[in-house]
Amino acid sequence: MGQERLSNLAILSIEQEIASKIDYTSIIEEFASKKARKIAPITMLCSVYGCSNHSEEGVKTGPEKIHFFTFPKREKSPKRFKKWSEFCKRKNFVPGKSAVICSKHFNKNDLNQSDLLRQKLMPNSKVLVHLNAGVFPTIFSQQDSNQTLNRSQRSSRTKLQNMVNSVTAKTSTPKKNNNSCNNIETYISESESVDGSSTSTIKSKKIKFGTNDVGIQCDIENDYLRRDNVNELSFDLPSEDEEFEEFSESDHNDQSQLTDNSNKISNNSCFIIFWECLSELFDTCRKCSSSVVAKKHYLQGALLSITTKCEKGHTFQWNSQKKNGKQPEGNILIAASLTLSGILFNQMTALCNILKLNFFTRTIYDKFLKLYIGPVICNVWEKEKKNLEELKNGFDNIWLAGDGQFDSPGFCAKYCTYSIMDVQTGKIIGFKLVQKLMVQGDLERYACGSLLNELVNEENCKIDIFLTVRHKGIRCDMRINHSNIEHEFDIWHISKSLMKRMKT
Repeated sequence: MGQERLSNLAILSIEQEIASKIDYTSIIEEFASKKARKIAPITMLCSVYGCSNHSEEGVKTGPEKIHFFTFPKREKSPKRFKKWSEFCKRKNFVPGKSAVICSKHFNKNDLNQSDLLRQKLMPNSKVLVHLNAGVFPTIFSQQDSNQTLNRSQRSSRTKLQNMVNSVTAKTSTPKKNNNSCNNIETYISESESVDGSSTSTIKSKKIKFGTNDVGIQCDIENDYLRRDNVNELSFDLPSEDEEFEEFSESDHNDQSQLTDNSNKISNNSCFIIFWECLSELFDTCRKCSSSVVAKKHYLQGALLSITTKCEKGHTFQWNSQKKNGKQPEGNILIAASLTLSGILFNQMTALCNILKLNFFTRTIYDKFLKLYIGPVICNVWEKEKKNLEELKNGFDNIWLAGDGQFDSPGFCAKYCTYSIMDVQTGKIIGFKLVQKLMVQGDLERYACGSLLNELVNEENCKIDIFLTVRHKGIRCDMRINHSNIEHEFDIWHISKSLMKRMKT
């Protein structure tokens, strides 16, 4: 800390009473207002002749929002650049880097639908809308109505518009004067093209101007806004009834196929049933068809159990799943499906909460893993290990194929998994997981060599042919350490490299 700063701190400590009364917020704001530089926003103006859309017209939201798109680069796509330039209809026009064309000159299908959907779902956030690939401007909108009128018409229209604006801006409403007043009826018709389709029209405004000097009496009637053919993102999908009506109008062969497919429902098929539709089936008794007096339901995970009692005393119990002892089989199958498919339990819970599907808790899921799913997986794994041992020792000569897979492409991979498969049966007989910090050098070469040594030396596998990629390190190891094994290359990788050379 310098001497000058120490002196200033000493002065502040001495003059503590005065320093405590200073408003530092106003001082900082005044300093920031003097020192800060205001950067003017970049104004984008549409390059098409006759179009006056620019980025300073005000913030617009929804389908009326205008987007601006830069010209394609001349070096990458000269044909598109030429078409965009010719569409502007400007003599000797050479677009620069900042030249843009607004979205009014493109069709709705030319814009990226996902960006438009994000814009509609997030109206308060700034969403950048892109164009689809290979799109050209096709809509040349008409010029503004002010450009088509002559000078006298434009001036009279401007005066009339100013007069209407001055009248409507008055907020005070004085007492009505009975003096004679001149009734002026003005019919203002304005049309504005938004994406080439939407129009807005103010039909008529009836304005009465009084001669009272105290104030102005204004009466506006028949004021309405009409919007036609507004392009909006629609989520209207064709209903199943419409599709079924179109299907029912087809020939009888298609209807016979529909009945055949409906009869192929297996006993193990599962469906989603709504409670409103299901409760209608338990309004009457199954035995005597009398009305049901009492109805109770019980939930156990995804199991629904309903018990009914009719007027004559008949009871009936219905379960949505079969039970294996006390546990519903459907709950066990759902837990096994989550484990085998790799779906996280939290993701499944979120899905069920959105659909309002009844689901079991995480404690029950862990219990199913421990008691049912885990032992079954271990049992299947032990059987597969025995089958692999029989496969390794059963044949005199084995044909194997190996390939490695990295956790990420390029030279930044941290893990490599090398798998070896039997060509005749298509089963994986061994795999090796190698981390980058374990070895120095190529991960795939080390994993392939160590796994091959385990199969040959420890498990005594008699390998006749070994099929790999054209890796230089693997070829060197096979030539030095395993010269008795015939080394072949994968034809898929060879064809891939040949296609690359032919294209280049």
